[in-house]
Amino acid sequence: MNSAQTAAFEGANTGASAFSAADLTLLITGVIGTTVLLWFAWVTMSCYRSWGKQKITNQLATEVILRTLFICVIIIVIASL
Repeated sequence: MNSAQTAAFEGANTGASAFSAADLTLLITGVIGTTVLLWFAWVTMSCYRSWGKQKITNQLATEVILRTLFICVIIIVIASL
């Protein structure tokens, strides 16, 4: 944000519950990171259950986990920029 945007944000954000733009950025990044990690855990557990019931092969399970991990890393890197 440029200086005019920062001043406008801080001017509109007054009172006892005031927070900075950096705090808001950290909150949004944390929510995105938590959501992505929960999604990764869900995909991993679903894949494990399918593999345990022999509905998918070892190779497919590995591909799903690696693809999901790659997507998670990319999303977290983009969110932290």
